[in-house]
Amino acid sequence: MKIELSKNIKLYKMEFVGEVDFFDEKSPYIDLLKSIETKDDLIEKLKYKNMPESAIKNIVNKLEGLRVIKNGYLENIEKGFPEKEYGKYSLEIFQNDTKLPFKYKNKQIKREKAVTRNTANNTNQNKDFIKTVQDKTNKDFKVNIIENDKANFESIDNSQLVIKYLDQNWKYTINDESFEMEDIDFNSLFNGEWDNEFGSLKIEFSLIKKNDKAIKSFKITYDDNIEFQDYGDLKGKFQDINIIPKTQYDAKEWFIYLLKDEIKQLNKYISKSELQELWEDIKERNPVFKKFELEFDFERILKEFGRSSKYYWLLQAGIDLYPFDANIVPKERVIIESIEDYKSKFKIPFEELIIMDRYLNSKRNLSTLIKILNNLDNPSVTIFTTKDYYKKELNEIKKLIDKQKIKRIIKEKNEIEHTRHWIVNNSLIYRTGESTDGLHNTSFDLFEREDIEKIAPRVIKLLEEIK
Repeated sequence: MKIELSKNIKLYKMEFVGEVDFFDEKSPYIDLLKSIETKDDLIEKLKYKNMPESAIKNIVNKLEGLRVIKNGYLENIEKGFPEKEYGKYSLEIFQNDTKLPFKYKNKQIKREKAVTRNTANNTNQNKDFIKTVQDKTNKDFKVNIIENDKANFESIDNSQLVIKYLDQNWKYTINDESFEMEDIDFNSLFNGEWDNEFGSLKIEFSLIKKNDKAIKSFKITYDDNIEFQDYGDLKGKFQDINIIPKTQYDAKEWFIYLLKDEIKQLNKYISKSELQELWEDIKERNPVFKKFELEFDFERILKEFGRSSKYYWLLQAGIDLYPFDANIVPKERVIIESIEDYKSKFKIPFEELIIMDRYLNSKRNLSTLIKILNNLDNPSVTIFTTKDYYKKELNEIKKLIDKQKIKRIIKEKNEIEHTRHWIVNNSLIYRTGESTDGLHNTSFDLFEREDIEKIAPRVIKLLEEIK
């Protein structure tokens, strides 16, 4: 995600009469004051150098007048020794109407000519002028006094302020100099439409309904002029901003769009069960939809396509040609209440076992499976699953698989049916709604192969891969 906010900044020439501290890094006073912390330390050092009392007094008075010594203690002079000068100066200064400090706000000061006090002849007067020229980050000079609070301003140039968000960091650039800055609150930047949980902009589907790329990627790129508190008017460039549905209605519209796209890609008869599985699959792949109540609605999907669409008839034909939701029933159901039930209730010897389970990718699930396999006298096992869920478990998972001599085949989520399948001895195909994530009640339903071809075609496809 990248954000760039920019605006033009005016550069002014400001002329005034006043007192300025110039910081001299090579001043002999810097060596003199090394290791000195107090006024008394300095006096002792000067006495040690056999300096006359009058000279010592002059030096101390000067340092106190320059506020290098304050309340008996030496002030920090790391940026240089201050030398006060009084005269007429011109100063280049940015017009800063943002909350940024503009570390190079005071660009350059120039001595115009020597003057005596009370000779200021400027026409503009403002008590805030002295605040305008203060720049604590400037290491070269400091304006102490602007005589009579008077100054002249002349616009001489424009610069561009650019605020950037990149690699999760905010920075600003002015005159090709880049500086760190405080984070900008995304919720404020996006007018209260930022979702912190998903790190995304909440957006109405109607605004992106013609943007296929944004809908599928959940990211959007756009330009927009914005007015932002503490920063004024800015030109904004927003790249790859994460987006999610704003409302329940937007979530439904978004979800249906993705579902229709999947149906078009399949381009075949689709049963109601297949469609419902496809529905759940999209929810699994896009966790943001879990924020919303999206119940499967077959009639709504048909209505979205309309009777003039071939996809309407592909869906309808799936019902008309083989309404297996009502007619296909399992040949057998095995109810499991504990690990010990696997061997006793299946009543067949397990010689080979193929498992298709998206979630058999954690140490916990694999550990439970190994207990089950031990109960089944350790048949030969092949697993179709997805990438390991926790990176920190990679080594432990590998040890479990190697020890049990399990053949593991990694697939993408959309290549494996959402419902778990166990294929026993290359002939018996069982379906179960539960993964091996603990000791709990579950059941296995046995189906004919031709029934599985209709309701879970991805199972057959994976079986063909390992023939």
